[in-house]
Amino acid sequence: MLNFGCKKNPTEPDKPTTEDINSSLFPLQMGNEWVFEFPYWTPWSGDTTATNNCKIISSKMLNGKKYYAFDNALPFFPYHPILKELIGGNVDTIFVRQNENGDIMLLVDDSEWLYFSFNTELLDSLVRTKIKNADYFFQIESTNDTVNTPIGSFDKCLRIFNYFPRIKGTEHYIWFAPGYGPIKIYYPELDVTYQLVKINIQKN
Repeated sequence: MLNFGCKKNPTEPDKPTTEDINSSLFPLQMGNEWVFEFPYWTPWSGDTTATNNCKIISSKMLNGKKYYAFDNALPFFPYHPILKELIGGNVDTIFVRQNENGDIMLLVDDSEWLYFSFNTELLDSLVRTKIKNADYFFQIESTNDTVNTPIGSFDKCLRIFNYFPRIKGTEHYIWFAPGYGPIKIYYPELDVTYQLVKINIQKN
């Protein structure tokens, strides 16, 4: 189990093997957990820091494929009421899986939709697709970023830009680290960064 708190460097202990790195840029397994902190403001609290805790807590089989669900909103999916209308259901409990090509697929009302591809041949190519009634675009912008977080530095990260063009404010960047999954999220319109402060990755 890889388990890092705020004062540990993930590049030192429990370094992932080459097999771990090649297996997934988004490790999906029961118990895997990502904790992000981000700046937050309300009239009654002023400037403060909020926490987004995302843990895989359940799974299900459908048509011979295994899907996973989080206990909270997905750590890379923008919450927006119009988006919920277009996609339907409850986006807080969408199931996900990684297919044989390594792509991240969303399960919405028993239908599967492409959400991310980690295929480096798509570098700099804008992929235009849909998730149910919502137009959706994503683009791999880099495959070799270094990302510094409160718990350490991650190398060889893949950076993806994605958004729903009909919904203002859904534009965001996500950095995926080999063996660890999403380690940073940035919403440019709000100038808000989700910083990873804890990670718990189960080892097979």
